[in-house]
Amino acid sequence: MYFLLNSPWTSLHWQLFTGTGNTPALPTDVHLVDDRGRPVLPVTWSDNQVSLWPGESTTLTATVRSADLAGTVPSLRISGWNTDTVIQAVAAS
Repeated sequence: MYFLLNSPWTSLHWQLFTGTGNTPALPTDVHLVDDRGRPVLPVTWSDNQVSLWPGESTTLTATVRSADLAGTVPSLRISGWNTDTVIQAVAAS
């Protein structure tokens, strides 16, 4: 995952993996959130709702205006119909 806070637009990339169980994650819903867990909007996603089979992965890209991040490092909120909700903190690189 990487982003540039000094650019007017920021592209964020995540490699999203499923667990090691035998059940697919149906559907996995992804949101970009700020340091308080509030949605960062507007966001343009490559895809923000995917179904993944065990062991399958996908790369998601979110494009957001840098100003909408308000200087904070965003996190990814991942949830699904048959999965727990997870907040994945990310670090600038």
